[in-house]
Amino acid sequence: MAKTVNIQNIRDDYREIAKDYDARWHDFLDLPHHWIINNMEKPGKVIDLGCGTGRLLSMIANRFPDAKLTGIDCSADMLEIASARLEGEDVLVADIENMDMPDGPFDAVLSVNVLHHLNDPEAHLELLRALCAPEGAIYVCDFAIDNWKLLLAEQYWRYFHPAHSRAYSHQELNALLEKKFTIEKKALLRLTDFWRLQAYKLGPLSPLQNRKAHPLPMHDPHKAELKKEKQQKRLLLKSAGAAGLGLGLLLLKFLIVPFLGENAEAEKALVAFGWCLIAYGGAIVLSFIFLKKHIFKINLLLTWIVLPLIVIKFATDVM
Repeated sequence: MAKTVNIQNIRDDYREIAKDYDARWHDFLDLPHHWIINNMEKPGKVIDLGCGTGRLLSMIANRFPDAKLTGIDCSADMLEIASARLEGEDVLVADIENMDMPDGPFDAVLSVNVLHHLNDPEAHLELLRALCAPEGAIYVCDFAIDNWKLLLAEQYWRYFHPAHSRAYSHQELNALLEKKFTIEKKALLRLTDFWRLQAYKLGPLSPLQNRKAHPLPMHDPHKAELKKEKQQKRLLLKSAGAAGLGLGLLLLKFLIVPFLGENAEAEKALVAFGWCLIAYGGAIVLSFIFLKKHIFKINLLLTWIVLPLIVIKFATDVM
């Protein structure tokens, strides 16, 4: 059963952090905001659904001083800061899932880190399309649940964070957007080892409607990076399996030893092989945490040089 987020929970959540929101989340906001502006052509009218403190709209105003800006957010506390920052612009308190349609259309329609709060993300995407001018652009950004840390965090947020509905992996959101829009540009933004954001610049027309304008599929520059992350996860599972097997050998030693008779060398080799597997699994896990970019080289070193030498050494001792 899908989780339902109460709008009051979102307001309560942002009331607590509104005053220091920009300072606390500066790095988290900076990368996607700059990506959006760097991929924006000079807009006449801009609307930001979930504008928060108005930071992104303020950056757009500095880059495009003639643009007419509209910011909408459900948090009055966040909008109090936005109003002071965007003097003379339209800043409105509203629940973006239940509001009257603003006067459009708009040349740029923004939805940044909003989707994971919403009960009906697909209806929100349709709203973005309805607000966008035929030659305008839609900018969508949200979490990318594409690493094991975020996968665990997502499960926690879904069950225990009252303002969080759900977030998407890069593949899930990309597939959803492809059905509704033309994806003009996209990026997977790596903020830290934990945080991933996915950002899209969308045309308001679907790929079928806009086939003549975009005859070729868009190239995904992050496909190789996603493939590498999958390979790292598979290697991590493999190392966990090896460590588990090693632990199993150490436990089974007590069952196997009686059948080995007085062959102490065989017992020693069995124990050593078990510890080798555990050490291999531990080395890969530590590499994943501290030396992630070298993990494949470390795996090759362990698999083809260190482990074979150890196995040969103890096999020779037994013989």
